[in-house]
Amino acid sequence: INTLADEYYGALSLDGKDMILTRAGRGLQQAVGGEDFYRSSMNDAGEWSPPVLLRGVNTRQNEGAPTWTGDGRTMIFTACASPRDGYGRRRGKGSCDLFETTWNPAKGEWGVGRNLGAPNSAGWESQPSVSADGQTLVFARSSRGRNKPSDLVMCRRMSSGGWSQPEPLPGLVNTPYTEESPFLHPDGQTLYFSSDGHPGFGQLDVFVSRLQADGTWGEPKNLGPGINSHGRDNSLMVSPDGSLAYFATTLGSDHLDLWQIPLHADVKPIEVSVLSGRVLDDVSGQPLNAEVVLVNAQTGARVARVESTAGQGFAIPLPEEGDYTFEVSAQGFVFKVESYSQGTSGAEVTNDQVNIRLTPIEDGVVFTLEAIQFETGKSFLRSSYQGGCERLASWMLAHPDVRVRVEGHTDNVGSATSNKALSLERAQALRLFLESRGVAASRVDVLGLGDSMPVAGNETEEGRSANRRVEVVIDL
Repeated sequence: INTLADEYYGALSLDGKDMILTRAGRGLQQAVGGEDFYRSSMNDAGEWSPPVLLRGVNTRQNEGAPTWTGDGRTMIFTACASPRDGYGRRRGKGSCDLFETTWNPAKGEWGVGRNLGAPNSAGWESQPSVSADGQTLVFARSSRGRNKPSDLVMCRRMSSGGWSQPEPLPGLVNTPYTEESPFLHPDGQTLYFSSDGHPGFGQLDVFVSRLQADGTWGEPKNLGPGINSHGRDNSLMVSPDGSLAYFATTLGSDHLDLWQIPLHADVKPIEVSVLSGRVLDDVSGQPLNAEVVLVNAQTGARVARVESTAGQGFAIPLPEEGDYTFEVSAQGFVFKVESYSQGTSGAEVTNDQVNIRLTPIEDGVVFTLEAIQFETGKSFLRSSYQGGCERLASWMLAHPDVRVRVEGHTDNVGSATSNKALSLERAQALRLFLESRGVAASRVDVLGLGDSMPVAGNETEEGRSANRRVEVVIDL
């Protein structure tokens, strides 16, 4: 990977097997501009291939500091204006701006990129790091321009697809000096960055900060002399499983090279595995373009959101242990909420595969909102179980011609009369929720069926829990 030029500011794929890196130096055989993107892949022996120049995105201007979304289809990067040509084919606001490009599978290349808009200013924005679900962006900003002290700021993806106005990273990361090179690990809770404003060993040292319960970033910890030197150390990346760190350093050289080193346990992130799969038409078996949202089944918190394509499927990061639900939707198909559990895989990260099948929208199709659970004798919707309800509301708003019948069910605890009344209350609770999200009440009929249609035996709590359900029937 390394040459006599500078290699730095890279990005790892979610499985840790591909890297896009920045290489600087005009006169290189393959170079297009002063700073360009190259791609390298790891073989089964753990060796990186010679980097290959990326097509489409590189121009005569400088491109650098890439970051990937977890599905590998969107790249956010920095481009800077040159004294002679400005931004060239791009439009910029300041000395360096952030741009976004998507992978074009038909052409086998990245687009030249479009300006992100709101995150950019007349100052200097650079070194982005996007969360694995593509919804949070952390980057370095200096209002006084290039080569001035910078802070780390963050913004979030809005429903319109654009980005919010940046805000300083909350917590203890920023100082009056320079913070740069953020790397937000796929666990979403561990941030690595470089700084000369916290106690260190050299010019710029690498630190780690953890996300706190109140949403702020905690006291930074120096990664130690194994990574930090008396020179300039930055551009740190960490593998999804947390075992390896890659970083750029001038140690032993007059230019920046990429190094790798095992991480000590006290500065490791939460181990993350990669769950990949496809969304299929349940009738034809053909792969679909769909939205996949992964939700923590215990807390109701969204873990990740990705797009699944017919050609490539999807890849999602998730912690090694836990129970989750998939919320999957595609135009013209019934959305699905499906459970997924993952046990501990040990030291090695496992790459699980999952296929999710969606049913075409047809009259009389029945589906169960698996994420909705009721306590015995209760009909209210607990907040941690409302993810499936939100997905149903969004799906109905996207399919305005669809009517549904909500059927409530119970276990066999209690009398038949009380169970029928309770099941109707459960169905009505869902209708009220849908109304609160903008779905017209005229599109939702309700029916209480009591304990007359169990889907499991009532001899165990597991069976009774399965019977305390709500089913939705499509009525075209």
